[in-house]
Amino acid sequence: MSVVGEQTVGTAQGPSVPGAQTAAEGAEAAPGGWFDCAVNLVGPAEDGVIYIHLRERNGQFDLWYRAYDTMKKEMLATALSSISTSLPVTANLTTTDEYGTINRLYVRR
Repeated sequence: MSVVGEQTVGTAQGPSVPGAQTAAEGAEAAPGGWFDCAVNLVGPAEDGVIYIHLRERNGQFDLWYRAYDTMKKEMLATALSSISTSLPVTANLTTTDEYGTINRLYVRR
């Protein structure tokens, strides 16, 4: 097993900051679906990708994900709304593996 392009930097404030995606050779992606999450962090990378750090509310994962490219501005606004109001989100993920894609993101009560 090898790690490809690992470039994350830990911070004293919380989770690591996204860099290049890490992946194990030959590893199959974990299944995705709908998840009830809290948004911990959100922001753009140098290449214009919007990364959103989600924590599944039952503790299943606490990882970075990529906003779907054609809806990245809308997902950025949704994630920022979630943070500013302390409301959870419902996220549809392609996979629960780190750096998977968020297909849909909704703020909920």
